[in-house]
Amino acid sequence: MIRIHRNPTRPPAPDLKRVIEPLASYICAADQPKAVLNLVFSALFHEVTQVTREARAHVATYRRPSPLSNTEARRCGSY
Repeated sequence: MIRIHRNPTRPPAPDLKRVIEPLASYICAADQPKAVLNLVFSALFHEVTQVTREARAHVATYRRPSPLSNTEARRCGSY
């Protein structure tokens, strides 16, 4: 198995602060902040879903298939 970043690095707090503060200001300044907040959550959820889907596809690309099928492995006793 190929190891892909066992311990992912987190972005530093100042980077998150640069993103969150303008977003919070935008949400609070909106005419309907609750609707905008729901829109932001929806966009975030969509982004996380997309990244997860792409990550799984990436891992599946590099996953090595077993040299023996499950049936052959059971016959050989190595399953």
